[in-house]
Amino acid sequence: MSRHRIIAAVTTAFGEMIESAAMDAVAAATVQYGRPDTSGLEPKVFLYMYQVTPNAAARNLELPTRYDDGTAKQRPLLALDLHYLLTFVGDDSNLEPQKMLGNVSGTVHAFPVLLSETIRSMKDSSGNDLLGGDAEKTPIVDIRLASIDLNLEELSKVWSVFFQTPYSLSVAYRASVVLVEHDLTVRPPLPAQGARGQSGILANPVIALVISKQGRYQLITSNSTIFITGKRLRGEQTLVRFVGANIDAPVGENSDVDTTPSEARPDRVVVSIPPQAQRVAVHPVRVVHRAWDAEPDDSEGEVLSNTSSFVLHPNVTDVRLDNTGTDSELEVDFAPPVRTGQKAQCLLDQLDVIDPASHQIDSESFADNATTLRFILVGVNAGTYAVRVSIDSIASLIEIDQQTQTIVHTVEVS
Repeated sequence: MSRHRIIAAVTTAFGEMIESAAMDAVAAATVQYGRPDTSGLEPKVFLYMYQVTPNAAARNLELPTRYDDGTAKQRPLLALDLHYLLTFVGDDSNLEPQKMLGNVSGTVHAFPVLLSETIRSMKDSSGNDLLGGDAEKTPIVDIRLASIDLNLEELSKVWSVFFQTPYSLSVAYRASVVLVEHDLTVRPPLPAQGARGQSGILANPVIALVISKQGRYQLITSNSTIFITGKRLRGEQTLVRFVGANIDAPVGENSDVDTTPSEARPDRVVVSIPPQAQRVAVHPVRVVHRAWDAEPDDSEGEVLSNTSSFVLHPNVTDVRLDNTGTDSELEVDFAPPVRTGQKAQCLLDQLDVIDPASHQIDSESFADNATTLRFILVGVNAGTYAVRVSIDSIASLIEIDQQTQTIVHTVEVS
């Protein structure tokens, strides 16, 4: 087993990057591993690992590795940061150390990642794979390279460990995060004897946003597909609950409407608006998790998300102007239907004039679930107007034809 060689493989990959950059600056440059030796004028870069520290972020992500009786259930991963000192030696009269430093620093800054595929392919001095037959099994992530800002005092402390070695131009880099896995024999968990959905508080889904499929800032209408984003949204059975959406439910009975989403992922649920929720209003929604074998009406043990909400806007589908009578009458078709008790208005916005006029016209009486409203145009100046509707102060959008870049629903008042 050779998984402990991952540190050597990272050092070798870093060394090859340094050597290629140094040779571009000074043709005869080489890379040597180990403590710096500043004697001589041959162009060299010494790559020396002077410190290893635990990676604070990754060490807190590791799951428990042992059972209650002390036996290992998974191989523990040690997350480390490797600290390197790069020392540049050469003919100072020709500025060789500075040339090599400039190109090496620029290369690492431009390409600050050692890819996992590169690390797996590293060879030792004999030409053999450093990681041997375990290369594909060894856990390797891309290694991030970052320069370390050492002030004069810190740099002096680092160089103080090189007894009687004169200082030469040097910089420090940190490589993170390196995962070291021990070759520990683990005991796999016993096979499950059955399946039963049990959800705890940690499994509760969390809704972050409810938006239109068309984009975060697009209005949601009756024919919109809704994206519910968040965390832990997919369960054994995933439902979307439109809270109190069924206003036709008898008094005292549950008015919530549950619907099955067309797609459920841990970070996103995709759902269409059910017919019972086709009403212009603010709609609260929740994501519901149930056990895989729960019946449709079985709410026992269900797990609920937090409550979020969206606004369902009306959408104009057609407009017609009737000038045959004494007063002009405008008919507007729209969706979803308007319910008795809601306030309906027509919004007219004048186009193509320097000082445009706007009008808010209340609807005549209408039947429940009406999809066509009639408005008497009194005091409306002649001109071309964009037509919208407003239900309970929730207005529709001015629809634009993307091909012709013209407004779809307009009316010409004479």
